[in-house]
Amino acid sequence: PVGGEPAWLRNARPFVDIDVVNGPGGPPQPPQDVVVAGDRIFSIAPPGAQVNARKIDGRGKTLLPGYIDAHAHVSGTGVPAKDGSGMTTYQNLERWLLAGVTTVFDMSGAAPEMSDLAERLDDYAIAGPRLFHTHLVITGKGAHPIPISRALVPNGALAGLVLPQVEDDDDIARVLDDDDEYLVDYVKIAIDRMPKGTPQLERGLMERLVREAKKRGHLVFVHAGDVDDAVAAAEAGATALAHLPWRGELTPEKAQRLQQSGVVVVTTIAMWDTLP
Repeated sequence: PVGGEPAWLRNARPFVDIDVVNGPGGPPQPPQDVVVAGDRIFSIAPPGAQVNARKIDGRGKTLLPGYIDAHAHVSGTGVPAKDGSGMTTYQNLERWLLAGVTTVFDMSGAAPEMSDLAERLDDYAIAGPRLFHTHLVITGKGAHPIPISRALVPNGALAGLVLPQVEDDDDIARVLDDDDEYLVDYVKIAIDRMPKGTPQLERGLMERLVREAKKRGHLVFVHAGDVDDAVAAAEAGATALAHLPWRGELTPEKAQRLQQSGVVVVTTIAMWDTLP
């Protein structure tokens, strides 16, 4: 204690007289005082927090946990600006934070760039949410997202030159070595055909890729377009599905297999709703 006051109180910030929505769910709690000390919530209690610090008046407002965007492309996409250009990476990051998103999972960016951004965000050098990242998405030879990138994205032909592609078992170690080197937070694998008739990573190869990545200690996100591929990825040990599959029938039996596998499902339903 310094000056008769616990050390944590010197940097505490109380939000007073504020409605609270907590993580586990349930209705908002009536006006509470929420004391934040450092990077932790110290207490949530009825009004009257005895903290000798600048209070933040929350009357008429609601406090809730930060949102998590579990499927983002920090540098690859952006809402068109008025001049027709996309938003910059820094504008994307700022807008996530302004919308209440405090954690973002990037789903396929160059790891050196993403790692630099994550460090600058952690150091508060730039404004934005906490950032977790992979390296470039791993796919089959000439497979998604290469064809759709060529069709829809400026300079999309570069995708076929830079994305790691797996054609046989000999390629698995090679592509995962890069993820090991860059100390990624997780590995991203794509098994899909977009548009129809284009190449796709072979399912058995995908399963072996997932298992090897897990053996190396990686978390694994899988973009699977087909229901059966999604179930196979989950049962091979995938940590998360980056989307709900959009082809095939998700029967109760297959949904149960997904549940039993323990895989996390990032739905991205809004994106599928926009497709014709």
